[in-house]
Amino acid sequence: MAKLKMLVWLMVMGMLFPGLALAKDQESSYERVLRTGTLRCGYVVYSPSIIKDPNTGELSGIFYEITELMAQRLNLKVEWTQEIQFPTMVEDMRAQKFDALCLNGWGTAHLAPYLRMMSPLYYSTIHPYVRSDDLRFDHKLSMMNDPQVKISTIDGTGTSVFAQQSFPKAQRVSLPQMSDYSMTILDVVNKKADVVLVEDALAAEFLEKNPGSIRRVLLDRPLRYYANSYYVGIHENALHSMLDMTLGEMLGSGEVARIVEKYDRHHALTQVPLPFNY
Repeated sequence: MAKLKMLVWLMVMGMLFPGLALAKDQESSYERVLRTGTLRCGYVVYSPSIIKDPNTGELSGIFYEITELMAQRLNLKVEWTQEIQFPTMVEDMRAQKFDALCLNGWGTAHLAPYLRMMSPLYYSTIHPYVRSDDLRFDHKLSMMNDPQVKISTIDGTGTSVFAQQSFPKAQRVSLPQMSDYSMTILDVVNKKADVVLVEDALAAEFLEKNPGSIRRVLLDRPLRYYANSYYVGIHENALHSMLDMTLGEMLGSGEVARIVEKYDRHHALTQVPLPFNY
């Protein structure tokens, strides 16, 4: 009788939730990578992590070189499957458009329920930036947490998250999800906002093209440090283990450090500390 009841229950559940019956047999990204010998990468063009030549479409950058070297170590080939945007990457991963997000992903709590992150390869420092003649906030960070202060952000990205966490009383000048990050800086330059919270590498590239337009607010330490590394799906334990172990070997050999130094022209990225120098 007990077995009959269980059989009936399984039949009912299968009719109500047909996806449950298939989930057990669905191929994982790890299994697919081993079967095909190919790692499919989703990526975001975001210098110096991933750089795309506008004329040829050729890719380069920190994560491009690290990914290709990591795949070589694992006897895999890399398929740079799809260029995506940061705000849509969770849904793209859920749709299994690729196996891994081969980009400079940040370790943030709002992504933690959906993605698994690898060990940090390097860290980004985040500072507030203002117009070059604005000295209001130097060593007075609390003054930003004011309803009269406008902070430029992009919906659904880290800029919006840490603006809310650090300065909840300030106004948000929000840009649409697909906006380029440089647009937040332009909001400050064009006096649509007072402050933008961006990583120093991005600000350095903007200042290289627009000297004297903005300045970093003087603080005793950065507003935030964010780890940069790869993401895989939240349930992809085996794929995470395989890639993370390989990246650990590359960190220990100094290969990651050499690639980061090659592209970090403005010396704006913080390396993962090792007990020795190469």
